[in-house]
Amino acid sequence: MDYKVKLWGKKDPFKPLIYHLIDAGNVCRALIDTPSFSNIVGKLSKKMDCEEKKLIPWLQFIVSLHDIGKCHPDFQGKAEFFFVKELKERGLIANKPYKAYRHEGFGSDWILNLLQSKYGWGKKPARTIRMELKFLQICDG
Repeated sequence: MDYKVKLWGKKDPFKPLIYHLIDAGNVCRALIDTPSFSNIVGKLSKKMDCEEKKLIPWLQFIVSLHDIGKCHPDFQGKAEFFFVKELKERGLIANKPYKAYRHEGFGSDWILNLLQSKYGWGKKPARTIRMELKFLQICDG
């Protein structure tokens, strides 16, 4: 089995992280098309000084990455699934993960860095998205 499918995103019921991320991006896209959320997209596009047409695919991409911090070994080590044991045996996950690790903080920092370094986003739009992501992660649990 491919390790991308072995990383967990949700425990009960089990859902691979990659599937959770893809689902989140697809749900984001579906919600953006509703009247309630199109208003939010309009406000966000003004705040970020970005056309809605250009912002929508970015939002879908970014929301799909909202839990990327869950791929970190310290997060993966929090569960006792059979494949987590296998990853520990291979030395890919520490036997005693750092208990205070927060996937939300790691993930939002990683996305902020990605948007600025790889995609050339300015500080203001990248930080705006980072703050929105933190809110989304709080709501997602």
